[in-house]
Amino acid sequence: MKYFLLLLIIAILLYKFESNLNVDKVIKILAILGFLITFYTLYCNFLKPPKLELKIGKRVLLIWHDNVWKSAPMIDAYCTIINDGARPIIIDKICVELNKDKNKINFNDYLFLKLVEGKRFELKEYSHPIVIEKYSSKSIMIGFKNEDIEYIFKEGKYILTVKAFKKNKSVAKDSIDFELTKENINQINKNKANNKNDATEIYF
Repeated sequence: MKYFLLLLIIAILLYKFESNLNVDKVIKILAILGFLITFYTLYCNFLKPPKLELKIGKRVLLIWHDNVWKSAPMIDAYCTIINDGARPIIIDKICVELNKDKNKINFNDYLFLKLVEGKRFELKEYSHPIVIEKYSSKSIMIGFKNEDIEYIFKEGKYILTVKAFKKNKSVAKDSIDFELTKENINQINKNKANNKNDATEIYF
């Protein structure tokens, strides 16, 4: 209906301001406009390639050590992946890059988590490819694990970047800045020493 009204408005304008145009020319112009509108509709509904955007949400990170995995360092983040395209896309993997004082550490292993009580999270699903359907989004809680169990969180400022990959090519990412205070570090180390899976909330 809206396309019909658009064509009608164009026809009226042509008639009003271009009186020297004959009927055949007007018909040709309208035919071209109709074709362009049809092609645009086809493109938006079926042909537009996936266009991804990744957002780190809820303004909070959870940092803890998983005593099931030999106290492996963990960073949990709420992430939303948006596909503004007419075709679905499969995300092969997601990882975190943690940058402190220009030293980069990768958290390449990840799990999908669910909140069970308080600040405790449990495994929901092991890592697997994620399908983002056309013109849709998916919000998930992801736990990123550092394979280096000796890694120690330190006081100071960090830059955290979450990256989504397809066929080993980064297709979307988002970065945030946060700071670990002395109190944060003490709480993280206390939970680790007590073999608790409790997380320390870090707001950014």
